[in-house]
Amino acid sequence: SNSLAHVRSGDKWGVINKNGDLVHSCDYDSITQFESGVALAVKDNVMKFYLYSDGRSQELSTVPETG
Repeated sequence: SNSLAHVRSGDKWGVINKNGDLVHSCDYDSITQFESGVALAVKDNVMKFYLYSDGRSQELSTVPETG
């Protein structure tokens, strides 16, 4: 299994593997624990992403706010 750990740089979070290599850069306000190879991350307090243990990320569709 992939051994991943959260890493903090300033006030942002990223993910490293057991070798200390950056899997996801420290661009995120928060990242949940990985479950089945997927974590949920929040960027700029509004954008949500799925982060995958293999280094891929996918932005979640956001519904535009109506005024």
